[in-house]
Amino acid sequence: MRLPNKHPQEVKLVVLPFGGEIEPGVTILSYQVLAITVTQGTDATPDNVRDGDGLIDNLALKVYQRVKAGVNGCDYLFDTLATDSSGLKHAIQFTLPVRSLIAPT
Repeated sequence: MRLPNKHPQEVKLVVLPFGGEIEPGVTILSYQVLAITVTQGTDATPDNVRDGDGLIDNLALKVYQRVKAGVNGCDYLFDTLATDSSGLKHAIQFTLPVRSLIAPT
């Protein structure tokens, strides 16, 4: 999924919905960001876009991942993985575009 543009100065919360993939009565045991890759632009330290570990919400079967900073003009592809209590693994990828929101005059 592609997220809306994020300004380099913003800190945002990304909501990852795993509920459609997880069976009733099953919970999320763990979540991890496997990799963050720059797919457009140049950033020598793409991992700095992640702001801490994701927070698991087992009532909604979602994970909340904070993101920050980033280099203007870069797109960041996050590869994430959640493991549920039945042992199944669920991957979600999302692209975070970082753009200055100031329009040229």
